[in-house]
Amino acid sequence: MSKNIYDKQIKKLMSQMSLKEKIGQLTQTFYYGQEVTGPIFDSCDAVSQIINGEAGSMLNVTDPSLVLKFQKLAVEKSRLHIPLMFMLDVIHGYKTTYPTPLSMSCSFDEKLVKKVCKQVAYETYHSGINITFSPMLDYVSDARWGRVNESNGEDPLLSARLASSYVKGYQYNNRVGACCKHFVGYGACESGKDYY
Repeated sequence: MSKNIYDKQIKKLMSQMSLKEKIGQLTQTFYYGQEVTGPIFDSCDAVSQIINGEAGSMLNVTDPSLVLKFQKLAVEKSRLHIPLMFMLDVIHGYKTTYPTPLSMSCSFDEKLVKKVCKQVAYETYHSGINITFSPMLDYVSDARWGRVNESNGEDPLLSARLASSYVKGYQYNNRVGACCKHFVGYGACESGKDYY
C-alpha cells in the first residue's frame, strides 16, 4: 500500500474515535497473573478496558495463550477492532538467557550484541510480544545504583554504539520494536539511591 492509502485509513479511523478511545490507545494496562503478594490486579478490569477501547497496550503478558485471548477481545469485541500492543522488559533474553547488558558491554563486540538481540527478538516475537523496553541508555555515574546491570556502563560512546546494535538486532526482519528507555537523568542518582 502507498503512504497515501495509509494516511487515509488513519484519518478515517481517527475521525471515528471518541476522545476516550484516543486516550485509551495511549493507556497501558497490566497483567500480573494470579500473584497474591504483588500488585492488586483484577483481570475483569483489563477485559472491560480492552472491550471499551480504554487500553492500547498490555504489559507483562508472557503466556502466548493469554496474548491470543486478550488480542481476540481487542479485535473482535471492541468497537473499532484495534489490535493491542504487548510489551515487556526483555533485558537479557526471553526464553534463552544471555549475559546482562553490562556483561555484554564488556565484550566491546557490536556484532555479538546484534546477534544475541536477533535471537532474543525471534523468541519474543513468537510469544506474541511486540515491543521490548530495551536497551537502557541511562548514563551511569555510581556503580552502587541498582539498575547498573541493565546498562552498558558509564561510557557514553560505548553505550551509544551498543544501543545501535541492540535496536538493529531486535528490529531485524521487523521482529520486535525496541524502546530505548530512561535516558540521562535516571542513572545520575546519588549514593546508589534509586528513584531519588
